[in-house]
Amino acid sequence: MNTKSILSTKIKELMKAKDLKQADIVRATGLTQASVSRFINKGEISTEKLKKFCNYYNLSLDDLLNSKSLELNSVPLLSYVQAGNWTEHTEFSDVEEIEVPGVTKDRYFALKVCGDSMSRNSGKSIFDGSYVLVDPNCSKNKEDLNHKVVIARHENETLIKEFVLDGTQIFLKPWNDKYEVIKFTKDTVIIGTVIRVWSDL
Repeated sequence: MNTKSILSTKIKELMKAKDLKQADIVRATGLTQASVSRFINKGEISTEKLKKFCNYYNLSLDDLLNSKSLELNSVPLLSYVQAGNWTEHTEFSDVEEIEVPGVTKDRYFALKVCGDSMSRNSGKSIFDGSYVLVDPNCSKNKEDLNHKVVIARHENETLIKEFVLDGTQIFLKPWNDKYEVIKFTKDTVIIGTVIRVWSDL
């Protein structure tokens, strides 16, 4: 099966899973009705529009092009306190869940962002009220974490920051210049890496 056929199949799966109509995709991509029809039935879409579609619906390109199902799965939606206390053996009772396509419940959790330390005027941003999908089973090797967005526990506070390795020193860097860079200490713990960001309209 070629890429266009795979994309067409995956779009149809996604539409069924999320109960999407053509009008919803028009709104997400800015395509015309005729172009959306070609997208759905033939998998024809520009790279720019495809990326916009993926961002709108909290997907990666891999979600659409690989062979995994796009059915919705629920993952725990943790509070900052719960995320900060997370370990691989932690079990939370009565935790709210959120549906995310193409992920497994046992591997990830979600977090709703509080604050604007990761927002900026240009480039990638993570805005207040956004949701992030966190992989707590990621590599904790500092070279692997370099320049990735992480969830960290620092001085009894749960943070979302960019992990920056500078020589022998490690920093947790906000993207908003109003906030100070935080120096990593021996007591700082990396909970996981952020692998996806989305927001409700």
